[in-house]
Amino acid sequence: MRSSSKLLSLPLLAFSASHVLADLAGPRYPPPTDLTSKKSFVADSWSNLTESLDSIMKEGFPDNLDNPPNALDSRGWLQYVGNLTYSLSMFSLHDDDAGKSLQFHHESDEVKNGKLGTRKVDGDSIYRLQSISKLFTMYGALMTLKKSDWSRPLTDIFPDLAKHDAAAEKLPYSYQKWSEVTPFSLASQISGVFPQIPVLPADGLADIKQALAAGLPYFDPTTDPVALKLLENPCYGQGILTNESCTTDAYVQSLKDIPRAHLPWETPEYSNAGFVLFGQVVKKLTGSSYQPWINKKVFSPLGMKDSSAGGVAKSRMGQAVIPDESILAFVDGRADTNITMPSGGVFSTTNDLAKLGISILNNTLLPANVTRWWMKPQSNTAQLDIQVGAPWEIVRSTDPKSGVVTDIYSKSGDGGFVTTWLMLIPDFGVGFTVLTANPVESTRLRIASALADHMLETVLPSVWKQSAKEAQKNFGGSYVSTTKGLNSSLTLAVNMTEGAPPGLVVTDFISNSTDVLKAWEGTFNNRLVPTAAENGTITMRGLTTGDLPKTNVTLFSKMMASDWINSPGTLSGGLPENMYVFEVNDKGKATAVTLPGYRVKLERK
Repeated sequence: MRSSSKLLSLPLLAFSASHVLADLAGPRYPPPTDLTSKKSFVADSWSNLTESLDSIMKEGFPDNLDNPPNALDSRGWLQYVGNLTYSLSMFSLHDDDAGKSLQFHHESDEVKNGKLGTRKVDGDSIYRLQSISKLFTMYGALMTLKKSDWSRPLTDIFPDLAKHDAAAEKLPYSYQKWSEVTPFSLASQISGVFPQIPVLPADGLADIKQALAAGLPYFDPTTDPVALKLLENPCYGQGILTNESCTTDAYVQSLKDIPRAHLPWETPEYSNAGFVLFGQVVKKLTGSSYQPWINKKVFSPLGMKDSSAGGVAKSRMGQAVIPDESILAFVDGRADTNITMPSGGVFSTTNDLAKLGISILNNTLLPANVTRWWMKPQSNTAQLDIQVGAPWEIVRSTDPKSGVVTDIYSKSGDGGFVTTWLMLIPDFGVGFTVLTANPVESTRLRIASALADHMLETVLPSVWKQSAKEAQKNFGGSYVSTTKGLNSSLTLAVNMTEGAPPGLVVTDFISNSTDVLKAWEGTFNNRLVPTAAENGTITMRGLTTGDLPKTNVTLFSKMMASDWINSPGTLSGGLPENMYVFEVNDKGKATAVTLPGYRVKLERK
C-alpha cells in the first residue's frame, strides 16, 4: 500500500493552529486538477481505499448476523462488505481521467453464479437507482417548469384538492391544507405530506393478520369511511403497479384524505408519497409521460446510453445487476409505472452517473445561476451536520482539526435489492457514486452505509491535500510590479500548519513602498479564498485569519465575529481592497494578479 502521509514541500507559516472561526461557505482553494497521476494525493488515497477493501474481503466475514453490530457501528458493518455486489467511483470536473480510473467493483457470489444479468461488474453495469431517480426528475423539472410554477398552490394544479380544502376544517383530524403545498415544497421534502404512500401494502389494511399482530384494532374496511375510499381507489395495493386505471387523478384522490405529517414549510420529513405527487405535478404541467420526457431532457443530451426509466431494455439485460431471480420484476419494468417512475424507477451505471454529476457541476444543461440556487439547503434537520435541499440530502463534513466544513450534496436510494448514492462536492468540482446490490434488505443498508463512510474517510482528506499542493504550485510565490519606479510586490504561500485555516496567505505585501501588513497592524485580511472563475481569471477575496480560541465561545459572540456577518474588506475609491484577480494560463497557473483596490497589476516571477 502506498503511503498517504507525504509532506508538501511548501512554506510553513507560523499562524495559529486552532479552529477556524467561521468562513464564508464555499471553496478554500481552486479545485484540484490532478486526481490520477502518480504524484496525486488523491490517486494515492484511492489506491489505499481499494487495497483496504481487498484486505477486508480476503479476511472473510461471519457466516451469519445472529449478533449484528450496533446500527451505527460503521467499522463493524464494513467487515460484511463482501456480501454486497458494489461499484465505487470518483469523478472530476477538472480531471477527465478520474471517472474511468478511479473505480472499484466487486461481485458477490449471488451475482458471480447468477443465471440472469451480468456476472462481472464494471463501469457499464446497470443498477436500479431507487430514489436517486428523484434527482433526475428535479433536474428535468428545472429545465422545464416556469419559475412561477414552483410556487403555485397544488389546488391550482389539481382543482379537486380545492374542494377538499373547503371541507377539511370540519374533519376530525389534521388534514393537509393543499392550498399551502407547492411543487417546490414537495421537491424539498417540506410539504408536510404523510411519508408513506397510502396505496401500498405497507398500509396495515393490506394484511389484517399483520395489523392485529402489531396491536392495531380489527375493523371492517368496507364500512370504515376512510378505508373504504382506499379500497375503492384503483391505485390501492398492487394497483399502483398493475392497474391501468391508477392514473394521476386516482393517485391524487388517494392522498387527499390522509392526515398531514406536519404543516407545510414547518420541518423537513422524507416523504415518498409527496415526491410521487411531485412527479405527477411535472407530468400535469409538461403534458408528457415520464419515459420520453426524461430521455429528452437528461439521458439523450448527456449521452447516457445505458440509462433508462421503467426497466432495463432486453438488449441491455446482460449488463444488469440481478443478485436474485426473484427480483426480476424490479429490473425488467414490471414493477414500475408512470406513477412511481419519477420517484424510484430510473436505472443507470457508474459511467453514466459520472456524466450526470459532471453536467450539474459544469452547468451543462442549466444556467449557472439556476444551479447555484438549486444547490443550496432549503431547511435544517435536528442534526447540525444534515440539511435538506430539493431533493438534496446535504451532509456537512467537519474537519476535526481545523473545523472547516465541506458540504456534500448527495442523493441516496434504498429499497428492494439496492442501496445507492450520488454525491457532489461543488467546492472541489468532484463527485462520488456508491452503487450496491443485495436482496437482504435488513442488512444491506447498514453495510452500504459503512462502505460509503469508509470511502469518504479515506479519500476526502487527500482532496484537501491535493488542493493545497496545487494552490501553492499554481498561485504561490512572488508577484512584482513591472512599472518603472513603482515599488509594489506580493508574496503568497499556503499555510500548511496542522489545523490552520486553509487557504493561500499573504506573507508579504509592499504597495508603493509601504509595508501593508505592518501598516494594518495585524488586521489585514490576508487569507485568500476563491469566489469566481471566469474568462481566464480566478478571483479571490481576502478573509480574516481569526481563529476560534480553544476555550468555549458563546453562540452570539461567535456569530458576530464571523466572516459571513462581519464581511471583511473595505472599498478604496469604489473598489474592494481585498479583491485579487489572477490571470491564469491554460494549465491553470497564475501569470499575474490585479488588485483593483490598489490600482496595480503584479506579474508573477
